[in-house]
Amino acid sequence: GEYVARELVQRGWRVPAIVGTTAATVEAARAGLRERHGIDARGYTSLAALLEREAVDAVAVCSPHEAHLAQLELALEARLHVFAEKPLFW
Repeated sequence: GEYVARELVQRGWRVPAIVGTTAATVEAARAGLRERHGIDARGYTSLAALLEREAVDAVAVCSPHEAHLAQLELALEARLHVFAEKPLFW
């Protein structure tokens, strides 16, 4: 996800928030994005929580492929554009 976020920002997109598995991994990812790429994103431990609190136009799904379907369904229910960085099925 780090490099997807970096590329989006370099192309003029805003990355307001990210999702991680635990509070610790979210904070580590936020720190890395801030230090290495100047991205100051809020962090959540679920996409559902992010979508409840953030106004976004698109979602980049960069999680392990096992989590893609649930995240894609949430994003599509919210009528958002979706970028999935792994195949949708094998």
